[in-house]
Amino acid sequence: YHTARTDFSRIQASGVSSFLMRGDSFERIAFCIDISSSMDTPVSFTAPPGSRSRSGSRMDAVRSEIQQILTSRLSHRQQFSIIVFNGRATEWSHGLAQATPANLAAAVH
Repeated sequence: YHTARTDFSRIQASGVSSFLMRGDSFERIAFCIDISSSMDTPVSFTAPPGSRSRSGSRMDAVRSEIQQILTSRLSHRQQFSIIVFNGRATEWSHGLAQATPANLAAAVH
């Protein structure tokens, strides 16, 4: 949950994926992504972490971080789901998907 007063600087400094993905002990993860118009707000972000800062929308930053997590942080033993919401929630797949190369590629696109 975020508000207009949320301070994203701590999260942005280390990268959202570093902030959210501390440890590898989880078997299942659900990404809940706000796709409302508030995500059009301009921000400066670093993606992937450690690279040069760039500008874009909050949605650009989230998309970049989710792509980073899906392509480099999940193993085939883990399951994931992506849920987007804008007044109503919609799930990317029905239930959790195994983190296979095919499922990860489909989720990134």
